[in-house]
Amino acid sequence: ADEPAASEDEAASTKAPHLYPCNQAELVRAAHDLKCQAATCGFPRVSPIADSLCRLIEHIPDIARLPLRLTDQHVDAIIAITHK
Repeated sequence: ADEPAASEDEAASTKAPHLYPCNQAELVRAAHDLKCQAATCGFPRVSPIADSLCRLIEHIPDIARLPLRLTDQHVDAIIAITHK
């Protein structure tokens, strides 16, 4: 029999199931670096997305409460822009 399709939340959770405090520092550093250097590297549209990700992390310092789906959407947007 056919299995039911996974919900969007379930599908999103398989992509990046957990963020840990050690990942948070890497994510903040990467987002900040992209925010500051993207235009210099020829990707000016990445800067506002990286800035948004930085602000999201700053406003939700408890990594357990950071919405993974929204975080993934920021990362996916940056990937889409840089892999034209």
